[in-house]
Amino acid sequence: MKKNQLLINPQTIRKTAKLAELNLSEAEVKKYSRQLGQVVEYINQLQQLPTDKTTPTSQVTGLENVFRSDNRTETEIDLTPPSSYFRTKRIKSQ
Repeated sequence: MKKNQLLINPQTIRKTAKLAELNLSEAEVKKYSRQLGQVVEYINQLQQLPTDKTTPTSQVTGLENVFRSDNRTETEIDLTPPSSYFRTKRIKSQ
C-alpha cells in the first residue's frame, strides 16, 4: 500500500462525509478513497519537480482591476434592512 493511500482511507472519507452531513454508500466511500488518493499522489509528484530556478508568478496576463468610484445616486434604492442583519430560516439541522 502506498503512503498516500494511508492518508486517504475509508475512515477519513466517512469522517469527512459526516462533517459535511453527506450520506455515502460503501461504493462511494471506496470510489472517493481511490480518487482522493490519486489526487494526493499527483500532488506528491508535483512536489518532486525542481522549482528552485523558477520565478514565482501570481498574474501573467497583465490585466488590472478597474474600480469605479462608489458614489450613490438618488435613483438607487436603499435595500438595507432597518437592523444590521437579515433573519432567515434555519439552514443546518441539529
